[in-house]
Amino acid sequence: MIVTRNRMALGIVAAVAAIAPVNVSAASAHSTVAGCNARGAMTWTTTTASYRVQLHIGMPEKMYTPAEVKKLHPKGGEVMMGGMMGMNSGMTMRGRSMHHLEAQICSKQTGAVIANAEPTITLVDGSMGSMMTKKLPVAMMQGIGHGMEDFHYGNNVTMPDGHKLTVRVTLNGETAVFRVQMPKGK
Repeated sequence: MIVTRNRMALGIVAAVAAIAPVNVSAASAHSTVAGCNARGAMTWTTTTASYRVQLHIGMPEKMYTPAEVKKLHPKGGEVMMGGMMGMNSGMTMRGRSMHHLEAQICSKQTGAVIANAEPTITLVDGSMGSMMTKKLPVAMMQGIGHGMEDFHYGNNVTMPDGHKLTVRVTLNGETAVFRVQMPKGK
């Protein structure tokens, strides 16, 4: 069973993007828009032959190592279980906003959360005239106080305001594809 927790608001709840079904080598993606949760984070779900993948994009998260969690006792944020940490700030660069992008991968057959995998996550910006591709540094993490039911992969990442992006989550030759319309900057 997948348990979803609320994320901080993006500020523009109406910015939910359409997701088109996409067939990718060794993966048949059947996408549905899950919409915005109660606090405004954008959420999508798709399946591949073996996995159910939920993608969440919300406000940037403070990320901690297990040692920092033990020492600081934070009430919120993410504890990194491995991988590479992204930026922690909520900064906005001209035309780009910082967001927390996470993908939870579960077994399609059992519903169990897949932990200790090594997925790749790429962002393709089709709004630039030519395709710009960015490989995301992937951290394994879970929300502080949420346990393994919240185990997911992703990072804080800057994303261009108002652009149409394709997010690809690949594990063991299967790719989940999401079409995302980012909200326009303030």
